[in-house]
Amino acid sequence: MAENTVYENFMLMAKIRGVKKDQAKPVIQYLIQQFQLIQLEHIVVSQLRIEERKRLSLALALLNNPKIIIMDEPTSGLDVVARRDVWRKIQVLKQSGKTVIFTTQFLDDAEALADRVAILANGGLFAIGSVDYVKKSFGTGYTLVITNR
Repeated sequence: MAENTVYENFMLMAKIRGVKKDQAKPVIQYLIQQFQLIQLEHIVVSQLRIEERKRLSLALALLNNPKIIIMDEPTSGLDVVARRDVWRKIQVLKQSGKTVIFTTQFLDDAEALADRVAILANGGLFAIGSVDYVKKSFGTGYTLVITNR
């Protein structure tokens, strides 16, 4: 079974989401440019680095201009520079009026991006509220002990 290229993935997702071919092409070209995928357009997806796959994933999620975007750990496996790039893209989405729901294991992701957080523990909801509320109510903070021997 042949694997799809980046561009073929866009066309497939457009078809699945009911976007007509003539309407899809300009949107796909825009997303390919916005997510720095131009040089990768004809590369098979399995050959992409993780940060390129994350950019592709986010771009594909925006293909039909949804009001709500759900992402599972969009920054996991990324270096600091790539994480900050994803942060900027999510902030732009939020500023444009989109609702962004994402999971993360990184508190700094939540602090930088979330208006509200929900913390799950042992299969249940442990806390919900603003980042500041959750930190003040449930966080214990860090303790640094320095000794001179």
